[in-house]
Amino acid sequence: MYVSLEEEKRKLRGIKALNLSHTSVKDGTLYVITIKSCSGLLQLYLENCCRITELEDIDSGDSIEKVDRYASKPENNEDNDYVGGRGA
Repeated sequence: MYVSLEEEKRKLRGIKALNLSHTSVKDGTLYVITIKSCSGLLQLYLENCCRITELEDIDSGDSIEKVDRYASKPENNEDNDYVGGRGA
């Protein structure tokens, strides 16, 4: 089955909550994911992501309402699309 690049980009922009807890994501990758790819992101969970050192660019983003480095449980909101990491 063929899926166009534009269709994939549209899906990424629709993600509202993303759990990257317990992953080895780094600053640069996190920036690309949150700012460039998932522009509709509202909630970001980063528990035990020890390779992340800078959150200023992400915290100051216009769309992200919640950046959580400690508790990786998403708010219970049926309207949000949730993409979970390990243990989600």
